[in-house]
Amino acid sequence: PDIVLFVNGIPLVVIEVKRSAEDARQGVTQSIRNQGAGEVPRLFATAQVLIAANPHDPRYATAGTPAQFWGGWREQEFGEAVVARAVNAPL
Repeated sequence: PDIVLFVNGIPLVVIEVKRSAEDARQGVTQSIRNQGAGEVPRLFATAQVLIAANPHDPRYATAGTPAQFWGGWREQEFGEAVVARAVNAPL
């Protein structure tokens, strides 16, 4: 893995980063392979989020998820009016 996020010494997020010229699915395959018995399966025992990313098509899943079920990361854009209403709304 390229990046591991530890919280109190526990690995919670494992990130595999690929160049923009490479497909994010290579990162998915590599993350799945890294969970195998011959690699570092104990790292993934507590991981809650796995990310295989390139600048164009980041993907995410949980440990043990087959490749076909990794989700595509999408961000939603909000206009200034929507943000202003949310910020100024009473609790």
